[in-house]
Amino acid sequence: MLKIKILQLKKQIKKIQPSVKDSLYMYLFENREFKFLTKNKSITGFELDLDNNDVLHGLVFIAFKKQSIIVYKNDTDEELKLIIFPTESILVSDKFDIKNLNVRQCIYSDSSFNGRVVKTGKLGKLTNEILSTKVENFELPDFDIIAGIENLPVKPIVRIVMSKDIKPKDYVLLFKKIHKVAYIMAQPVDSFEMSSYKNVESYRKRFEDSYKYLKNYVDIWEIGNEVNGEEWIKESPKFTAKKIYSAYKFIKSKNGITALTSYYFPPEENKISMENWLIKYIPNDMKSGLDYVFISYYEDDNEGFQPKWKDIFINLEKIFPSSKLGIGECGNSAQNATEKSKIKMINHYYSMPKYTTNYIGGYFWWYWVQDCIPYKNNEVWLELSNNMK
Repeated sequence: MLKIKILQLKKQIKKIQPSVKDSLYMYLFENREFKFLTKNKSITGFELDLDNNDVLHGLVFIAFKKQSIIVYKNDTDEELKLIIFPTESILVSDKFDIKNLNVRQCIYSDSSFNGRVVKTGKLGKLTNEILSTKVENFELPDFDIIAGIENLPVKPIVRIVMSKDIKPKDYVLLFKKIHKVAYIMAQPVDSFEMSSYKNVESYRKRFEDSYKYLKNYVDIWEIGNEVNGEEWIKESPKFTAKKIYSAYKFIKSKNGITALTSYYFPPEENKISMENWLIKYIPNDMKSGLDYVFISYYEDDNEGFQPKWKDIFINLEKIFPSSKLGIGECGNSAQNATEKSKIKMINHYYSMPKYTTNYIGGYFWWYWVQDCIPYKNNEVWLELSNNMK
């Protein structure tokens, strides 16, 4: 019976198209969803144990085949191999049950996908260990991060992206330390974790709990992040709008300062433009009451496309006449990014003119810790610092 299962499993794997090695390897580093698996220039993946697993469940097999769950499948003339690269949202999804797959945890340093085995076991247990390590490292920022903020020429606003795996009360020490040297914009829910909140109540509760423990340290509450990113949020936009509205109403009931971040798509890249999405789904009282409305944009993810920012912010000001406007996320996300390309992009964004009356800048370089810490003798940190003077 075991031999039959092994043969059936291998037959399934053979039906999956071989991967384009270089393109996949580059994609894994460019896509922020896999950030928790990367370290320096290596990435962790999970090679399926073909001799110690049942036949793949239908939905999982289809997800592997269609790359809804990213996998590496080697060429047909090589020994059969399937490597799984799960995102955090896939791991918490009820739709796919991949946590009980028997795998070998490997470290891959190049596009040959010939990795070094570090552990074996259940996928769920191994990924939980990685996420737990991330939590431990995140709870206690080291001296360099504090010093990097403290030595900027002005007291900045720092966005802290909170992970679903960490309870708000466990963030108190981090927020307390950062708040001594910076203003804080808290992001209790990142766009990639939006769909893991299955109802409006759970989303609102995330903000209620965050407010309960962190209210003394938070200056701005980001009640929704990249809210129109239907491609990766993967839920009804009406449902997304209801969730962010519930968070908005709660924070406003506490007289808190609110921010909303949308994602800019180049023309014809999305079925509905950013502006039309906001007009259609954001309630009128929220349009008139939001304190800040930001735009997230990564030009590396959009083939270098340069938006007409003045036109965009003029239109945005018409939708949100009372809100302060700005860039809410940017960064040099390309795998081949260099110190020179990062500095060039920092200068491009941080020197933007005041496009409209309500435009206040923002920018929030997403990769600040990775690119600017340690800050001493760091040209990227220095360039960003000079742009803040």
